[in-house]
Amino acid sequence: MRSGHTPLAAMLVTAAGYWPDAAGQSGRGSAGSADAFVLVCIDGEGEVVVGDRCHAIGLGQVVVVPPEVAYEHRADHGNPWTILWVHLSGNGAAGMMRLIAPRSRERVLVAPDPAAVVGPLASVVAKLDAGWAVDDLTAASARGWLLLSRLFEIAEEHAVYPEPVGRVVGYLQATFMQPLRLDVLARLAKAPADLLSRDFRAATGLDIAEYVTELRMSLARDLLLSTSHPVGVIAHRTGHADVGYFIRKFRLTHGCGPIEFRL
Repeated sequence: MRSGHTPLAAMLVTAAGYWPDAAGQSGRGSAGSADAFVLVCIDGEGEVVVGDRCHAIGLGQVVVVPPEVAYEHRADHGNPWTILWVHLSGNGAAGMMRLIAPRSRERVLVAPDPAAVVGPLASVVAKLDAGWAVDDLTAASARGWLLLSRLFEIAEEHAVYPEPVGRVVGYLQATFMQPLRLDVLARLAKAPADLLSRDFRAATGLDIAEYVTELRMSLARDLLLSTSHPVGVIAHRTGHADVGYFIRKFRLTHGCGPIEFRL
């Protein structure tokens, strides 16, 4: 199996771990690192320094650090944390972090349901514990995609957009499985389509079509890893009437087709 035909082409888990009751634990990442970093606190306390800001971290909080950003982290002395963490590299990881980080408050997210983040991250760690063969790395990287999808969803829940962009975002989140019609969105926004497109990109960092694609791909990743549905069913459930087009779009995003992603 060649890495060019697996999730490794777009995302590679370079390190991951589980540290229970990590008294005396500390770590850092340099500004020149190509890896994104995600840390989830599942018990106890600690702190993370990103840039010149120090953040106290507790249960259910998630730290997201994009590539090229320096950070330090350390467990609290009196109540040391238990954490899961992962380093992710590749264009896909960097692209997802560009979506997540601007929406996260000061690089820290609060997971309303910590299990939604802990589950995929624990699965990443478990896949790497199984070994470092290409198949193990491929499975871990697929779960890395799922983890970043969860973080994007959490970040979006807390994002506040100016109107009418906020109204359009809410509509797209509810209807992304349906065909995208810019004229309908323009009527909803009560604004010309070109002005809406400009304001949408300024507020979200994405074109409207790109935003819908991310919503659809996020659901597709979830269905591929959590169900046994055929690819054709997943294509239609994510708003793709043409299965071939869905496969091509999925491959363009992830560096592999949905069948390879699921393996």
